[in-house]
Amino acid sequence: MENASEALKMGAGMIIAVLLIGLLVYLFTSISSLENSKYDKEVQQQNSEFNQRFLAFDRSSMYGTDVISAIGLAISTNKIYNQSLHANPLGNYEENADYSMNIEFSLKNPIKAKTTKEVYRMIDLDGDGILDKDYSAPGCQRETVISERTVLGVGTYNLIFPTIGSNSIYNKTGSEYEKYKAIEEIALHEDDTTDIQPKQRGTRLEITRIDKTGYAELKAIVFECTEVKYNEVGRIYYMKFEPK
Repeated sequence: MENASEALKMGAGMIIAVLLIGLLVYLFTSISSLENSKYDKEVQQQNSEFNQRFLAFDRSSMYGTDVISAIGLAISTNKIYNQSLHANPLGNYEENADYSMNIEFSLKNPIKAKTTKEVYRMIDLDGDGILDKDYSAPGCQRETVISERTVLGVGTYNLIFPTIGSNSIYNKTGSEYEKYKAIEEIALHEDDTTDIQPKQRGTRLEITRIDKTGYAELKAIVFECTEVKYNEVGRIYYMKFEPK
């Protein structure tokens, strides 16, 4: 009888132990599931917020000013998130960096940095009290090009650098880096790269415009967004713009 009693106690203890282990496993699984669910929701929220910033440019018709803004946003974003890979990150697209963004755009005509000059008289041509531009006086001229240089030629551009070994082009040399710097100069500085120098002599006004980057030409082009790509977690990593 005593042996049977001991056996029952041992059996009951084992059952209780198994139940406790099962309960612990269930609780651990439930907590892990809740944590994973919470993490997934956070990731979805972050992706949604990230995507909305760029989806504002997913339009069938827009001026180059919007494309320039999209490029500037991508470069600024990349400089932040590329820090996970580089001590001194550039704003180029890094495939292995979370939230790194690539923008691609095409040009049918070259983009040129120009210095132009315009000379005219300010007179009331219509007698309505409103001053207008008069180019008929001697020495007056409509806007003419004084000097120019090609900044970006006809073709397709993006924020990807070619990789050479493990250095990529963080050596900051080569034509691809120069193209990137030209794009960055336009995208991050925009109107700050245009210098307007007016000179007035009586009713005659002389305007010299110095566009150092080609911003004036690029901003006037009409583009359309033709492609948007998402990665495996639903985050945008690529947008393509083509001139209409």
